[in-house]
Amino acid sequence: MVRSSPTRCSRRTTDETGGCNVSYTLFGELGSNSVSCAETATTNFLDGIVVGDPLFVTECATMTNLVKKSGNLIFWDWTNETLPDVYAALENANVHLRGGKGYFDENTGDIETGYMKRDEQSPAIDAGDPESDYRLEPVVPGAGGHGYRVNLGAYGNTPWATMSGKIGFHLFLR
Repeated sequence: MVRSSPTRCSRRTTDETGGCNVSYTLFGELGSNSVSCAETATTNFLDGIVVGDPLFVTECATMTNLVKKSGNLIFWDWTNETLPDVYAALENANVHLRGGKGYFDENTGDIETGYMKRDEQSPAIDAGDPESDYRLEPVVPGAGGHGYRVNLGAYGNTPWATMSGKIGFHLFLR
């Protein structure tokens, strides 16, 4: 099942001029059409912008025949002829992040690691806003856990988030 909030841990606010402030967001490409704002507004890219392949378990390339591209805009091909294929692709897509120490499958409860390739880790793991809650992300002693920072994407701060390849720690100084 595909979750419907791909920017769960991103921030998009409006400044006093009506411009868009975007932070802690993952973009496949970053260009002038990456964010839609009012015609006269400006887009301000702030902290935490990650540009690159999100490395979903379902590779984005497997769905390229179902999308159209116009400049930097990429959108689903929602014609009557392609609609059943688009729905099927979305239903079957796995948007968990690749890498780390695996994730818990929300349907079976099992840790999934069979998709992993050596030295491959999504740039969205532990890349969310440092102020965002991450405590719902899993911790499994001896297996993996969160990196004390939320993942970007639909599964950020959920029990099904991809576990970090490196567990962080907090150091308190007095």
